[in-house]
Amino acid sequence: MFKILFKITFAVVFVFFLISQLEVNSQSITPSTRMKNGFYLGANGGGLYPEYFWMYNALSFKTNVDWGFQGEWQPHYGWMGDSNRIYGGFYDTLFGPVPAFPVCPLPTGNQLPNGYLQGVTHFLNSWRDSVNTPNTAFYRSSKIDRPCFGQRSTYQVEDNSIMIAQRPGYGYVISETGQNENDSNARVKSCFIGRDEPNKYIAKQLYENNEQTNVITRMDNGFTYYSDRKRPGDNFRWYVKPRMRIDSAFANNPNNANKKVVRIEVYNYSEKLLEPTVDITVSDFYDLTGHYNGNYIEMYNFYGNPQPYKLSVLGESIADSTIDTSAYYTPRELSRVDYRVYWYGEVDVRLDYVRLDDEWAHFLFTDPYGTLPITVNKYKFGEKIRSEVLALSNQEGFGYFYFDEFYYNSIPCIKEVLRQIKEHNSSTGIVVLSPPAGFTGTGQGAGIKNELTLSEMYNTLQQAGLFTDFVATDVYNIFDDSKIPLSGVRENIVDNMTIK
Repeated sequence: MFKILFKITFAVVFVFFLISQLEVNSQSITPSTRMKNGFYLGANGGGLYPEYFWMYNALSFKTNVDWGFQGEWQPHYGWMGDSNRIYGGFYDTLFGPVPAFPVCPLPTGNQLPNGYLQGVTHFLNSWRDSVNTPNTAFYRSSKIDRPCFGQRSTYQVEDNSIMIAQRPGYGYVISETGQNENDSNARVKSCFIGRDEPNKYIAKQLYENNEQTNVITRMDNGFTYYSDRKRPGDNFRWYVKPRMRIDSAFANNPNNANKKVVRIEVYNYSEKLLEPTVDITVSDFYDLTGHYNGNYIEMYNFYGNPQPYKLSVLGESIADSTIDTSAYYTPRELSRVDYRVYWYGEVDVRLDYVRLDDEWAHFLFTDPYGTLPITVNKYKFGEKIRSEVLALSNQEGFGYFYFDEFYYNSIPCIKEVLRQIKEHNSSTGIVVLSPPAGFTGTGQGAGIKNELTLSEMYNTLQQAGLFTDFVATDVYNIFDDSKIPLSGVRENIVDNMTIK
């Protein structure tokens, strides 16, 4: 029986390296010393329940991870009930009863118990006592992984042929007007009256144009929220953010307030123009005092502050119902998604990029500490990250927060969540298991045409400062039926991890 258990367990065993000597750039987050003292053996999906811990101890496990729960509310029935419950949904509470007016409907069935902290504490204490090693359990928290799964894509408008040849090709194929220049430490496309042709597109035909529509059917019973348009009826939005600046002296002349700077057009997967298009005028650059300082901005103060934000669009509108959903991922070669910028020729303008944030990314970056009212920002990511870190990360059994299978354009959000975690406890971080989609062989899933090599993907993570308390990977040539030791295994692991 023990041999059978060992074989079953080893089938899901993973190798975990956290190397403090990895080179990171100046933007990196200071690494901790937690779990930096050796080789850790454990199970992926092994079940984080104390009744199994004697088995883990017999197998000399020193770490463990389970997939956890990613939905709104944790189901409360059977073995997930009451004080033994170790996971919370995104809107579940750690400490007390459910708010009187939750922002999402309660699940059917039993009422929610008074928080899940008691169950998590019991699990962490039992784990520590069973394996006799502190700070080694990985814990999946829906309050941590939801903001991590936010998506941010930044599409450059300058140097068209250079940008679309990058991996990924974050650029536009066509610029009908404007010239490339360096401005304010950025490479931009500038359009000047009298020099450049008016009434033409500065940016047209986005090259990597399937990142907002590549996964539209993966909803897993509505719990995991992988879909780019999320669950039907959620009214999930994408925010369009063209980063521009205009001349401040021109802008602050009241006679120019109503002049049109550019028009923004959004085309969906089937190349349908979504109405209405949005004109950005000079007055939209003003701050709340009616003044503009001449700096680049990507969010605009539209008159009357309309809600939802004027330059946002429903995910269901971009990923429309005409898409063939027979494939797991939508075909990237068929996507006609486009975010075009049309210049009227009335105002000199410099355009840096067009950014697309889904609403998770949008609120993570624009309201990181949850100061906006709940009627505007229902997620309150900063509050949830803070409470989870302070309540769990100093308990002795806890090692790192954990999640898996993110897409390339989630990297900026992961970095921001890690930054917030470090603000509250610098000795922990995030561990990721499973390959991040976007490198060679997975680009279709990420919606990327110019797939990265594995080395380029790791370099991207390293440059983002995310090789510090962050990465574990199962992308190596050890499989369930591999005989160990395997010639060249260590060399390949070292190469894949880009260990210096």
